[in-house]
Amino acid sequence: MTKFKVILYLSLIISSITSGFCLEMPSVFSDHMVLQQKKSIPIWGKAEPEQVIEVSYAKQLKTTKANEYGYWQVLLDAMDGGYEASDLTITTSNSHKVFKDVLIGEVWLAAGQSNMRFEVSKTVGADSELAKSSNNVIRLLDYYNDDFYPDEVVFSVDKLAKLNESNYLKTDGWKLSSQQSNATFSAVAFYFAAKLQKDLDVPVGIINISVGGTMTENFISKQTLASIPELAPLANDWIKSIMPWCRDRALYNLSSWTEQFPLKKLAHHPYEPGFIFDSSVKPLSPFQIKGVIWYQGESNAPMTEKQKLEPYFSKDLNKLKLKTLIKEWRQTWDEPSLPFYIVQLPGLNRPWAEYRQLQSEVANELSNVSLVVSYDQGEAEDVHPKKKHPLAERIARSILYKIYGNINQYVDAAIDKVSFRNTQIVIRFTDTIMINKSVAANAIGIEVGDQQGKFYSAQTRLVGNLLVAWSESVSNPAAIRYAWFDDPKDKANLVTKLSDPIAPFIYSKQ
Repeated sequence: MTKFKVILYLSLIISSITSGFCLEMPSVFSDHMVLQQKKSIPIWGKAEPEQVIEVSYAKQLKTTKANEYGYWQVLLDAMDGGYEASDLTITTSNSHKVFKDVLIGEVWLAAGQSNMRFEVSKTVGADSELAKSSNNVIRLLDYYNDDFYPDEVVFSVDKLAKLNESNYLKTDGWKLSSQQSNATFSAVAFYFAAKLQKDLDVPVGIINISVGGTMTENFISKQTLASIPELAPLANDWIKSIMPWCRDRALYNLSSWTEQFPLKKLAHHPYEPGFIFDSSVKPLSPFQIKGVIWYQGESNAPMTEKQKLEPYFSKDLNKLKLKTLIKEWRQTWDEPSLPFYIVQLPGLNRPWAEYRQLQSEVANELSNVSLVVSYDQGEAEDVHPKKKHPLAERIARSILYKIYGNINQYVDAAIDKVSFRNTQIVIRFTDTIMINKSVAANAIGIEVGDQQGKFYSAQTRLVGNLLVAWSESVSNPAAIRYAWFDDPKDKANLVTKLSDPIAPFIYSKQ
């Protein structure tokens, strides 16, 4: 865990739920919450300075004393998950707070932009899915802000004057999974949680902190951005340094402010680098979680071929941002190996091949970071694919396999070795690869590159976990790539033996 003072400072930034006189609790605590199993559980808050605090849950009783500023924390002993709920009680000499119906189970954090925010009610088959979706051992915690959601609207000057990191995101507390609560919750997060709960047979809590249109840098602290030379401009002059589309949207949202106060410092906005980190990640961080599912990148990836040449869309720069985010979140939770699952960008009529590649590279270069392929679930003309259920279950199956050891759920057929042998290229995978014949009878989407950087469609031979590729147009191959298209789903068809798509890749001869 992080140091005591740091935890106490971070904890109360999110709007607090207050009970009685001088007993304040962060909003992550409410009735119906799920606490992470098999880990010590921090419970923290604020009371009158020097007061004795008693915290009880199940058969545990922990006592501590608030410091001179009133901040306190206790650690509950690790517990196994189960369906028997208990009340969490916090007591001081003059205050008493009870959180009812608290379960122990698995807790995951969902974060990203609008594709993670995308609601169950908007997905394909929503009506039939919602009709059978209620499950009172799945608990949902949603952080949102309707007043400052970055749609194409002008924000109120009066409300902007009061906006800060501590009051941006709001929550109605933990909710039981029901048709009503599920309908407005993140589709990816809910369907993921439902699959996890069914297969693990324990309660599951899912927390959603996604905000539409956000960039990677919104989820990294300003201090960290400022400490890295390549990222420092984002902390120092954010409105000039962020992605053009986000800059234009932010300026439109804030136009009422800039017109009334042209010489004043710009008001806060969710697209301000570091703002979402301070609003949600930092305050949540003492709360124990099992891992993170991350669906973001659309706002960091180019919209056109011309944009690819702009510095903001540099592959190396955005790769640095994503690696920095993961490392900082792990430091914030004081868990160097916190599981982190990246949803690779879906297929769309935008030049996203390089961004998908940087997502793959981050997953390969950082330990306990995994990639979940989604290009087959994209829609060529819609940045918000409506088929969220299959993707969510793929994320869950990957996690059930890698984190929980269920070997029947998923096969990770990753590239093990690439060999350039005269006119042929041989790729060895870690497991069997197959052809999705519903797309094409033979392997497609594989291209061989020549010494001048031009790529040609390849002929192939598949034998178990080996792929052999060549092109009659290339006598001395220098590179090979796969699924290197804006929207690869009908142009690439390599899959695992469980029919999950093989991740796009590119390799050059060393």
